[in-house]
Amino acid sequence: MDDFEAQQREWQRIPTREEMENRLKAETCRGVQFYKTEYADTPGAPGCWIGGEPTLPPDIDWPTYTEDDLTVPMHFLGQINLAEVAKFDHLPDMPTTGTLFFFYDTIYAPVSGTMGQQGSQVIYVPEDVSVYPPRPTPRFPTIETEYVSYWYLETPTQGYAKWNVQLRDFEDYNYDCDNEIMDRELSSHHGNVITALHNWQERRFNPDENTQNRVSSVTVNTMFGGRNLKKYADTTRLFSIGADPDIGFEHAGKNVCFWINPEDLRLGRFDASFAHEEE
Repeated sequence: MDDFEAQQREWQRIPTREEMENRLKAETCRGVQFYKTEYADTPGAPGCWIGGEPTLPPDIDWPTYTEDDLTVPMHFLGQINLAEVAKFDHLPDMPTTGTLFFFYDTIYAPVSGTMGQQGSQVIYVPEDVSVYPPRPTPRFPTIETEYVSYWYLETPTQGYAKWNVQLRDFEDYNYDCDNEIMDRELSSHHGNVITALHNWQERRFNPDENTQNRVSSVTVNTMFGGRNLKKYADTTRLFSIGADPDIGFEHAGKNVCFWINPEDLRLGRFDASFAHEEE
């Protein structure tokens, strides 16, 4: 048997349950999930919410993005009180006080390929920001401009609605593992492993207590967690937010993820992070 035939046989072999569980265990990474409270105004973790208005200090400018001769304010995605995150002892080395504010340009930057650091910004404020009033969202371009000519955005000229969140420990896994197993299973026409894999993921993301008798829709917003090693091998997934009809956030059905180098994370250099869309 030559190498090609051996490779084909290995690809066609159905992995055992033990092999699948061992692979998933090796690729699993613990993180923090931000799940929405039952109602938008139900109290959540102090200083943590998605959408709404940030409690930015008055001496910090609202981030903007410039495309050609048009400068537009970025959309505010949410803020995280790091003192709440610090209650979890399994996370990377990072500041344990202060607040992170996440912004990105929802239209021009992704289309022009400059979402990265140009079209996104993470602001870190070390001091207590609870003393500051919410900062109103700046005026966006009007509906008549070409700025809003993208089919997947119904309200691109508005900010997102606020929804409080709670934090909990959860497990995620490296998506490359999912893709590799999926490719293998498709080639061999077996779906049992993929079914089990997706059921495993669903249980991690949506435990029963968060999916039954709730007013809010279930979305997956996380800090750390899964890793996409092929794409950003030297980075950590800082924050990920998914499409959410409750707050009006949509990005062509994809997540918006912020990435950061572990050393920048340790030193609190959050301005070095960058954003990218993710399936």
